[in-house]
Amino acid sequence: MKMLIELINDSDLTFQLDGEWLKAGEFKSEKSTAIAPKTTTTVEITPSTVEGISGVAWWVDTTGRNVYISMAMTRPRLGRSFFTCHAGVPPPNLKTALSSAAKLETSQEPGSFTGAGPGCEWVGTDDGVAVRILPELEEFEPLSAADLSPKDVGEEPVNASGAECTEIVPEAQPGYPARKDEGGDFMALTRPKGVYRWMRFPGFHSPREWQEDW
Repeated sequence: MKMLIELINDSDLTFQLDGEWLKAGEFKSEKSTAIAPKTTTTVEITPSTVEGISGVAWWVDTTGRNVYISMAMTRPRLGRSFFTCHAGVPPPNLKTALSSAAKLETSQEPGSFTGAGPGCEWVGTDDGVAVRILPELEEFEPLSAADLSPKDVGEEPVNASGAECTEIVPEAQPGYPARKDEGGDFMALTRPKGVYRWMRFPGFHSPREWQEDW
């Protein structure tokens, strides 16, 4: 049972697929296909196992690369489908969004929607789901050190003499993310969880890294 995602983009932004993780199913549509502004784009996902389709996918705008369309979906061969979507700022954890997605409901009224999330609304169809992206979308802005109080970041350690000292941590390799123990609470507060962990490191898009969180 295939799943057609009908994306009605009412915003002025163009989106490109930035990543996907499917426990079951695979993209049949070309992943390079852009979601153009003020148009409708259809994405097709086909089942690859007896489980049907289950997983997450996200797109990012091609201008500032700080506005996202994030989806989590489950469409089994038998039983109910589940779906959720965020447009603008991504959810804190897509793994949680997948496990907590609501039932995908259809509607008898043309043009109406049965589900809604930040920056979007959707309705179940015979072949999948129709998703409307709203015109105004919030931009994703990671926290910086200036956004946090000293209590959030953690005060500098003080040695026995009372002088301030700096904690020594292993240096990260160029092009790779810092270890989880680097930066203390500050990194935990500024780094999005789950598959969005790599957003803190521009140019780093290794599926191996974020799949470790699943």
